[in-house]
Amino acid sequence: MAINFDEIIDRHGTYSTQWDYIEDRFGRADILPFSISDTDFSVPTGVQDAIKRRIEHPIYGYTRWNHEEYKESVCNWFEKQDNVKISKNWISYSPSVIFSVSVFIRIKSEPGDSVAVFTPMYDAFYGVIKENNRFLVPIRLGNAYSDYNVDWDSLEAVLKQKQTKILLLTNPHNPTGKVFSKEELKLISELCEKYEVFIISDDIHRDVVFDQYKYVPLTEVRKKDMVLCSSASKTFNIPGLIGSYLIQPDEQLYAAFQIELKQKNALSSVSILGMLAQV
Repeated sequence: MAINFDEIIDRHGTYSTQWDYIEDRFGRADILPFSISDTDFSVPTGVQDAIKRRIEHPIYGYTRWNHEEYKESVCNWFEKQDNVKISKNWISYSPSVIFSVSVFIRIKSEPGDSVAVFTPMYDAFYGVIKENNRFLVPIRLGNAYSDYNVDWDSLEAVLKQKQTKILLLTNPHNPTGKVFSKEELKLISELCEKYEVFIISDDIHRDVVFDQYKYVPLTEVRKKDMVLCSSASKTFNIPGLIGSYLIQPDEQLYAAFQIELKQKNALSSVSILGMLAQV
């Protein structure tokens, strides 16, 4: 569908974090906020139509995500957009990408261990690492003129430290927008395999890529000691509907996440509207 990027949609009065709580967050109301990663563009009409159809049914009960339509929607998207095959058995619902990141930090490391991150970085990573009692180890990316290149010597120096158990990657990188090439992902994967470092890849901005670049999921270079976390929320501007997914090829780690999701956190029922919006 075509989006009219010149259409102005007033979001005031909708409990919008970005527009209704400016003073609450910044101490003054007479500014334009550019600090929340949702947009002011309308979501696709297909999404709106699906939600309207579901709302016509008057019961919003507990709802299952673990079915063909949900999981195949993810598989089909990767195949259509990226020509990449994803097994439906790898796919799990999660309430949010950061929830998934937090869970795998706890599964794959111990308190006092280190999590390596390319900087500058998404601000929520500070809290999710610190509040899980892990140490953040920054690896500075190059500047814009160098295409935010990776300092491979610095990366290896961090990964070889015995307390470094996880590399928390964002691809495309947040906030620089760097899209890691397949060759870069291979090198990152090889170093992590060499030093037995688990990779968590936050790919929530996977569709927000300029034409001259190509997004490549981490599953194209490794299918062990990794998890890929993503969502339709950034692409289609639906974060308020709640929901994300993860891709985990390892059966044991997949099962461990299900225990965290269902038994430990009682999150086995999906948001109905978020699920349908993604599908």
